[in-house]
Amino acid sequence: MRHGWRHIAVCAALLMAVLSSAAARADCSPWPAWEAFKSGYISGDGRVIDPMHADQRTVSEGQAYAMMFALIADDRASFDRLLAWTTNNLSRGDLAENLPAWLWGRREDGQAWGVLDPNAATDADVWLAYALLEAGRLWAEPKYERLADALIANIAKHEVIDLPGLGPTLVPAPHGFVFKDYARLNPSYLALQPLRRIGGHTGDPLWNAVTWSSRRVLLEGASRGVAGDWIEWRPREGFVPDTKTQGLGSYDAIRVYLWIGMLDAQDPDRGELLARYAPVAGLFSADGRPPTYIDIASGRTRGLASGGFSASFLPFFTAQGNFGAVAQQSLHLAVQTASDATFYYDQVLRLWGGGWSAGRYRFAADGGLVPAWSGCATR
Repeated sequence: MRHGWRHIAVCAALLMAVLSSAAARADCSPWPAWEAFKSGYISGDGRVIDPMHADQRTVSEGQAYAMMFALIADDRASFDRLLAWTTNNLSRGDLAENLPAWLWGRREDGQAWGVLDPNAATDADVWLAYALLEAGRLWAEPKYERLADALIANIAKHEVIDLPGLGPTLVPAPHGFVFKDYARLNPSYLALQPLRRIGGHTGDPLWNAVTWSSRRVLLEGASRGVAGDWIEWRPREGFVPDTKTQGLGSYDAIRVYLWIGMLDAQDPDRGELLARYAPVAGLFSADGRPPTYIDIASGRTRGLASGGFSASFLPFFTAQGNFGAVAQQSLHLAVQTASDATFYYDQVLRLWGGGWSAGRYRFAADGGLVPAWSGCATR
């Protein structure tokens, strides 16, 4: 065992040297992972395609994330194609007026293509607004900022609900999640970085209240230190495990650890959030693999997760200073690259976690995006 830990420590030291070197080189170099994602998942007209589903679907989340990656890569041409496709196909031609539909693809008749569910997805809308806001700032393009302002106003109007006992809260969608006695919430939709940036940009106290309720969901909704995919807010009981999904944490919840790990060191909630979720590391397999499913009430686990989960934990363990765990996740990530190649969501998680770990971008204390290319002498 002693030799095993010595090996991990050596791997960790080598890993940190590699990451530091990668970060130093990343400023102006192309981002190979982004180029691979573009060629594998994005059509020529800017549609992100999930090939794992028979309907060859596109989700608004994928469009928003891809726009973030394009901005991180300083790839304005791709950003504009993604934005145009989203506007024309998910927002009925006007993103300033219409929140994007969350699901588009091949209809059941197998012939026609179009919107399959017109409901919006709040996390996609927030990240889309954030991508536009930061594109306006970083590329000095006012039209992006104007569009962001319109989208932010629509989010506030349709996706922020004043929940009894919790206050103004981001609900998962305009329809279907708020009931007479309770609301279903998704903790992974509540990344603090874009909320802080939107609040600072607008100066609207509403967004400070939304950030505060999001903080409560993240802290109080994980009493055992494990994030759930969904959670229920009941004013008389507080946060309780979600009945519909049986209190599991999995493919949604993984993003909670990802967003927390990427908080700036000066973020006022970073320390408390890292401490709250520290127990999740004790649920990994003997060789350090994260589980696919966790029962948030009992802590029971099932399955070994894909490489994207390991990528998502890289920022989390780095922020905790647990470099042995960083080394383990990096090794798992490298081993599983080929087997996960067709899994759209896994590749998205790899871009988020791997890009941050390689120094491609970071988030400032005010939530602003700091891409590596912004520090280049020439572009």
